[in-house]
Amino acid sequence: MKFKRGRMNRQKLAFRWPGLVVEVLVWLFAASTAIAQADWKAEWDKTLEAARNEGRLAIAHGGGANAAMQRVFKEEVEKEFPGVRVDLIVGGGRNIAPRVLAERGAGKYAWDIYIGGTTTALALLIPGGVLDPIQPAFIDPEVTDPGKWFGGALDFADDAGKFNLALGGNVQPPMAFNTQMVKGDDIRSFWDLLDPKWRGKILMFDPRAPGVGLATATFAYVQPSLGKNFLQRLFAEQNVALTRDYRQLLEEVARGNYPVGMGVHPSIFKELASKGLPLGQIAADKIKEGSYLTTATASLGLVNKAPHPNAAKVFINWFLSKDGQWKYSKASGYWSRRTDVPQDHLDPGVAPRADKYDSYQANYKEKYVKMRDEIVAFVRTLIKR
Repeated sequence: MKFKRGRMNRQKLAFRWPGLVVEVLVWLFAASTAIAQADWKAEWDKTLEAARNEGRLAIAHGGGANAAMQRVFKEEVEKEFPGVRVDLIVGGGRNIAPRVLAERGAGKYAWDIYIGGTTTALALLIPGGVLDPIQPAFIDPEVTDPGKWFGGALDFADDAGKFNLALGGNVQPPMAFNTQMVKGDDIRSFWDLLDPKWRGKILMFDPRAPGVGLATATFAYVQPSLGKNFLQRLFAEQNVALTRDYRQLLEEVARGNYPVGMGVHPSIFKELASKGLPLGQIAADKIKEGSYLTTATASLGLVNKAPHPNAAKVFINWFLSKDGQWKYSKASGYWSRRTDVPQDHLDPGVAPRADKYDSYQANYKEKYVKMRDEIVAFVRTLIKR
């Protein structure tokens, strides 16, 4: 009987063994998770305290930022982290980068964070040694969780995958128009812009300067169905007017002085359209050649030799959180690459479709930015003023 009971006990133990293994593994996972959470929260608390001791955060924003975006960078951050005052400068990338580089050349290190277009980062700030790898600034594990990001990974504009983090942006609508003068289906192809009825009625952000105008020219230049021939004819035949002021571009379109606008800044369009101005956009899916995917000004860089390094880390982790990205997306009208950020506030066609993602020209990537000088040189031969 003893032998029989022993055999039965061994059988019971063998039967329970898989369950015991699972219980132990669950306990170990829970314990390791609790330790990891305690570790990152301890680091977070330490960094936050140091940021409050620094007392300031300096953000250089290269590119257009509407009033709502500026409130996110300043008022929301100051409210979220009492004791940290935000200094914010907003200007075109062609103004911000030279200023930052000139200051550093004089031994002045005034900025902690760069937010703006990838052309400024890739063509000027990274070659100028301004940006540090951003990954070491991540503290909150939610930031690096691949399941939180479109495509299952963080996305970088630079080939090294270190310096210029792409947060989102939009599928760029090819053009805007005055809804009282142009019907949404009047233009179904870029080639339709060559119709004589549009001569002298197109205003474009100057493609010789960094910005949406250059991005639009890049798209046309690279697309086999458009190419140099389209750009040559557009500027030779249509007397295209140029501006380097995003707000002026849309105000002129709304007034009807130029019923069609190219190289439109998305967040400024959203701001002005919300005020009831007669502005519409042609979605990428509604035009034959499609369009490109851009970060617009939704890319992030960590400035090295920063005067407030802890405040920079605090900002980065908040900005990349669900809350930070939701507030930013709502203010800017940009799509966020975070998968848990709602999209119901976005204009139709702004967010890329997963099933068409590979068809969008990724204009923000280093591959295309490296073509910038070649494209600008070509465009300069077309524009004689």
